[in-house]
Amino acid sequence: MKKEVSWKTKFHNFNQARLKPVEKIVKHMIPWLVLILLLIVVGEFAHDINGLLLKIGLHELHFLTVFGDFIHHHEIWVITIDYIIISFFAFELYFNFFESETWKLFIRNNFLEMLALIPVGLIMGTIKLTTSAQQATHATIGSHKIVGKTVKSGKALKIITRIPRFIRLLKLRKLFKI
Repeated sequence: MKKEVSWKTKFHNFNQARLKPVEKIVKHMIPWLVLILLLIVVGEFAHDINGLLLKIGLHELHFLTVFGDFIHHHEIWVITIDYIIISFFAFELYFNFFESETWKLFIRNNFLEMLALIPVGLIMGTIKLTTSAQQATHATIGSHKIVGKTVKSGKALKIITRIPRFIRLLKLRKLFKI
């Protein structure tokens, strides 16, 4: 009697036969994409880094200001590049899934990568819009308090939405065995 092949084995065989070049491209692109992601994160926090340098008594770095302004003015391109990088990470997870033997091993070995794919920016953007609409309706009562809370929540939101990017940057440890 012939043993039936599992669906996972069928997909893995298909990947090996048809998608091997794509897998190689994805595996070779990941280190470069992580470095691009590092530049994006530094650019997004450039003004905060300069503010921290000023607080501790050092001079701000001009190139950080220019780079931060560049990232800010080209935000739509930065978001697009970020989504392209996320798609490469998703492809890598796809290939890693079929290479792993069990679900448990896959989740154990790729847990941080799975967390990095969560669209926190989209979720937080929706929450921010809802919060802004609610605050606008209550603007007549204690408006100075609302403005202060909005500024504080904006900085916290910026940090929270970047957490998946920081998780993706942890790939640098694996890539360079740090």
